[in-house]
Amino acid sequence: MTLDIDYPQRNPTVDVEDMGDEAVLVSADHAFVHTLSPTAYFIWQRCDGDHSVAQIEADLRAEWKVPDGVDVSADIRTLLAELAAKNLLA
Repeated sequence: MTLDIDYPQRNPTVDVEDMGDEAVLVSADHAFVHTLSPTAYFIWQRCDGDHSVAQIEADLRAEWKVPDGVDVSADIRTLLAELAAKNLLA
Protein backbone atom coordinates (compact mmCIF):
# COMPACT_ATOMS: atom_id res chain seq x y z
CA MET A 1 0.00 0.00 0.00
CA THR A 2 1.27 3.48 -0.85
CA LEU A 3 1.19 6.11 1.84
CA ASP A 4 -1.19 8.94 0.99
CA ILE A 5 0.54 11.84 2.69
CA ASP A 6 -2.25 14.20 1.52
CA TYR A 7 -4.87 12.20 3.43
CA PRO A 8 -2.83 10.50 6.16
CA GLN A 9 -4.18 7.49 7.99
CA ARG A 10 -3.02 5.93 11.23
CA ASN A 11 -1.61 2.42 11.08
CA PRO A 12 -4.40 0.32 12.63
CA THR A 13 -1.87 -2.08 14.20
CA VAL A 14 -0.40 0.66 16.41
CA ASP A 15 -1.65 0.73 19.99
CA VAL A 16 -2.35 4.16 21.47
CA GLU A 17 -2.15 5.03 25.14
CA ASP A 18 -4.04 8.29 25.64
CA MET A 19 -2.31 10.33 28.34
CA GLY A 20 -4.62 13.33 28.21
CA ASP A 21 -3.04 15.88 25.90
CA GLU A 22 -0.19 13.56 24.97
CA ALA A 23 -0.08 10.00 23.71
CA VAL A 24 2.23 7.03 23.63
CA LEU A 25 2.22 4.93 20.45
CA VAL A 26 3.32 1.31 20.73
CA SER A 27 4.25 -0.70 17.64
CA ALA A 28 2.27 -3.87 16.97
CA ASP A 29 5.24 -6.06 17.88
CA HIS A 30 5.99 -3.86 20.92
CA ALA A 31 9.48 -3.28 19.50
CA PHE A 32 9.31 0.45 20.15
CA VAL A 33 7.38 3.20 21.87
CA HIS A 34 6.91 6.69 20.45
CA THR A 35 5.70 9.63 22.55
CA LEU A 36 3.66 12.38 20.92
CA SER A 37 3.60 15.95 22.17
CA PRO A 38 0.19 17.60 22.56
CA THR A 39 0.47 19.18 19.10
CA ALA A 40 1.64 15.96 17.46
CA TYR A 41 -1.17 14.04 19.19
CA PHE A 42 -3.69 16.59 17.91
CA ILE A 43 -2.41 15.93 14.39
CA TRP A 44 -2.32 12.14 14.94
CA GLN A 45 -5.97 12.12 15.98
CA ARG A 46 -6.88 13.60 12.57
CA CYS A 47 -4.90 11.02 10.61
CA ASP A 48 -8.01 9.06 9.72
CA GLY A 49 -7.77 9.02 5.93
CA ASP A 50 -10.61 11.54 5.71
CA HIS A 51 -8.79 14.70 6.82
CA SER A 52 -6.49 16.29 4.26
CA VAL A 53 -3.30 18.00 5.34
CA ALA A 54 -5.05 21.31 4.58
CA GLN A 55 -7.93 20.34 6.88
CA ILE A 56 -5.52 19.28 9.61
CA GLU A 57 -3.74 22.60 9.24
CA ALA A 58 -7.04 24.52 9.49
CA ASP A 59 -8.01 22.56 12.61
CA LEU A 60 -4.59 23.17 14.15
CA ARG A 61 -4.74 26.89 13.42
CA ALA A 62 -8.20 27.15 14.99
CA GLU A 63 -7.46 25.02 18.07
CA TRP A 64 -4.00 26.45 18.82
CA LYS A 65 -4.77 29.99 17.60
CA VAL A 66 -1.85 30.01 15.16
CA PRO A 67 -1.43 33.50 13.72
CA ASP A 68 -1.83 34.10 10.00
CA GLY A 69 1.51 34.17 8.27
CA VAL A 70 2.97 31.35 10.36
CA ASP A 71 3.67 28.38 8.08
CA VAL A 72 2.65 25.20 9.89
CA SER A 73 2.06 23.12 6.78
CA ALA A 74 5.76 22.22 6.47
CA ASP A 75 5.86 21.22 10.15
CA ILE A 76 2.78 19.03 9.71
CA ARG A 77 4.28 17.33 6.65
CA THR A 78 7.58 16.79 8.49
CA LEU A 79 5.75 15.11 11.37
CA LEU A 80 3.74 12.96 8.94
CA ALA A 81 6.93 11.91 7.16
CA GLU A 82 8.53 10.97 10.50
CA LEU A 83 5.46 8.94 11.51
CA ALA A 84 5.40 7.24 8.12
CA ALA A 85 9.11 6.36 8.38
CA LYS A 86 8.35 4.60 11.66
CA ASN A 87 5.40 2.73 10.09
CA LEU A 88 2.96 4.55 12.34
CA LEU A 89 0.90 5.61 9.32
CA ALA A 90 -0.72 3.16 6.92
